[in-house]
Amino acid sequence: MQRIASRLVAFAAALLGSSCGSDVIVGINPVGDAASPGADAGAEDAAALSDASADGASGDGAEPLVETGALAAASQGANGWLVAGHAGGPTGNEASSDAWWRFVAADGAGLAEQRVDVAGGSDRITASLAYPDGGYVVAGTATSGASTPSIAWLRRLRPDGSELWTRTFDDGANPMTAEALALGTTGSIIVAGNEGTPIDGWVARLQADGTLSFRLDLRGSGGKGTRVFAVGVSQLDHVFAGGQRTVITDAGVVDVPTILQVGPLGDLFNSSTSRFAAGTTGTVRGVMLVAPDTFVLCADTSLGPALARIDGLFTKSEVYTYATPVVTRLASCAFATDGSVLLGGTAGAATGAAPWIAKHDLASFAPRWTRSPAVARPTSGLAVAAGAGGVGLLAGRSEGPSATWWSVEAP
Repeated sequence: MQRIASRLVAFAAALLGSSCGSDVIVGINPVGDAASPGADAGAEDAAALSDASADGASGDGAEPLVETGALAAASQGANGWLVAGHAGGPTGNEASSDAWWRFVAADGAGLAEQRVDVAGGSDRITASLAYPDGGYVVAGTATSGASTPSIAWLRRLRPDGSELWTRTFDDGANPMTAEALALGTTGSIIVAGNEGTPIDGWVARLQADGTLSFRLDLRGSGGKGTRVFAVGVSQLDHVFAGGQRTVITDAGVVDVPTILQVGPLGDLFNSSTSRFAAGTTGTVRGVMLVAPDTFVLCADTSLGPALARIDGLFTKSEVYTYATPVVTRLASCAFATDGSVLLGGTAGAATGAAPWIAKHDLASFAPRWTRSPAVARPTSGLAVAAGAGGVGLLAGRSEGPSATWWSVEAP
């Protein structure tokens, strides 16, 4: 069997008043264990993904206190994987939530966790990054009160999780979010997000000590927003920001996948929309340089999860659309060291939604495998990361009982 370990973590109400939550391990399914339900699933049995469920405890009726929003492939980090999001209240009522992260060992065992109050109100982590020194960078959104516009923030962490520095981005009356992180060629940190009404993207570069090099607003024309949810860096230190742009078509106003190129000093070079199948709407969720002048994009599109290969002039050379018999939404993607890309998200209707993770070859886009971690349904796959040797990690959130879970997948 291919699954290394699956963990389901239910957080009791006592977590609200403590700095460390208690967890309930529902199942550990090591490689070769016959109890592991993780047989590879192809397109022919994707419809059955929503039927599986894990044996597990309910966490004694625990509230939905933790929602995983992002995680980092942390094979370079001293503490393994990093799973991160927020803790403190059910979805839709996070007025007192805190930013939260937890280290996860290579075998899936949960290690130390931390909760951080950034602005005194609602705080959450939406992106994370393993830094070359063994530490991490986390970024997210915070508010100081119910009527206060959100600010964007990022924090550089030492390998033990302690704070090295924190930087905030505050646009006054306009709400701001941080959505994506990437590592520059000289150790700089790229952060991107969205702000304002209508919503527009922004991208910034910070040096290793937190000094701001530039911040660029990516304004759409005619009141149409350009939103950013992914970012990558070329060998020449150009920033490629992916997301969506609102455009007017014969079918009306729609959001289409978008990629923008920003120079090393913060000047906008180029932009392009709809590098996927003709007529596709959706959002770019990942950007990776795979050759000196070639990028691979992953996107959640109207046709399903998709991959596209483009060159530095934004010329499309190849597109792959993930075909399944059930509605499948892409939440996140990660690029592995074994020449593959990992896609993660949710398959099936809301009442029986199941997490899914798929691995595709970077050179050909050919699928290598598709799997569905066995956790209580309905559930959502929210974030995916890649580790050394092509190992993958998918994390998400189950409803009723609500719990955050992660599953470490063998190559």
